[in-house]
Amino acid sequence: MNELCADLDVSQTLIHLNNSSIAGLLQSKYEAAKKRNLSFHIEVKHLMPKTSMQNYELIQVIGNLLDNAFDAEFEATKNQDSIVPQVSVRISQLLNSFLVISVHNEHSVIPKHKHSLIFKEGYSTKYKHTGLGLASIKKVIDKAQGRLEVNSSEKNGTTFSIFIPIITDKIIEKEGGQVG
Repeated sequence: MNELCADLDVSQTLIHLNNSSIAGLLQSKYEAAKKRNLSFHIEVKHLMPKTSMQNYELIQVIGNLLDNAFDAEFEATKNQDSIVPQVSVRISQLLNSFLVISVHNEHSVIPKHKHSLIFKEGYSTKYKHTGLGLASIKKVIDKAQGRLEVNSSEKNGTTFSIFIPIITDKIIEKEGGQVG
């Protein structure tokens, strides 16, 4: 019964997202997390606004961040049976100017001296990985004139936050496009 209620809560949350592509991605990640006994929380504070990123780019960015968070959380908790791996994603807005997507994993930490390295092409902490994931999503975010930040500490875990400018009707009018 608890699982059914949790599933309904997730479905209700995703309906409020108002973006079926992103909702589908998050639903599939939720199902994958359940199968792996990972606690995955989805919080949607605002509808998905229009940005300069296409849906497939948002899916690439969010999907990569979630995959990395799941992997890092499992690695951090693998020998600790009493600890449940925990990942969350939060979708919100900042000052009606930026779409903010934050992916947080509770138990894994990225040392401060590696923060600049993790976005370099070819750098990976994973065995037999290419180190292209974070580098490629950084390029996508940069192309959209967005920002990618990482905060990590023993006390709070790791959070990747992306800030993507929202396209408003005023911006469209300024660029000579049609509104409506």
